[in-house]
Amino acid sequence: MSEIAGNSPTSPGRPPRLSHEQLAAAQVETLAAPLRSYGLAARALFATLDAVYGKPRTLSKFKVLELVARVPYQAWEQAAYIAITHVHERTRLARRIHDRIAQSRAEQDNEQWHLLILDELIARSGTREGRLRYFWVPQAIAFAYCQLS
Repeated sequence: MSEIAGNSPTSPGRPPRLSHEQLAAAQVETLAAPLRSYGLAARALFATLDAVYGKPRTLSKFKVLELVARVPYQAWEQAAYIAITHVHERTRLARRIHDRIAQSRAEQDNEQWHLLILDELIARSGTREGRLRYFWVPQAIAFAYCQLS
């Protein structure tokens, strides 16, 4: 996917624009990739989401997942900036950490775009989401996931 995404022009604050052919190629690549096994934290997160939001796959449930999915990237980014502060005199290491930050930031932004798109789709559908289940509970889950990350 990185090759395909690299072919599209991007600008800050905007998602990448892919042609139909690039989207189709990315889908083929994604479907051909071997499935990864989930770690304990991810399995616990999915079980929690199923318990709170039910097993059916809904846009609202995916929105909660996308809100939480950004959290590890944010936690790692903060830790990496602290690491650079401690190793700044070791330039090569500091640059490698910085490169990881840039990559992690791109992943975080990708999750953010998913969240914004889902918000728009939910608003267009007229679905009403309760403040407790779709604001406060996700905030609590994100806080716990941040501590774990």
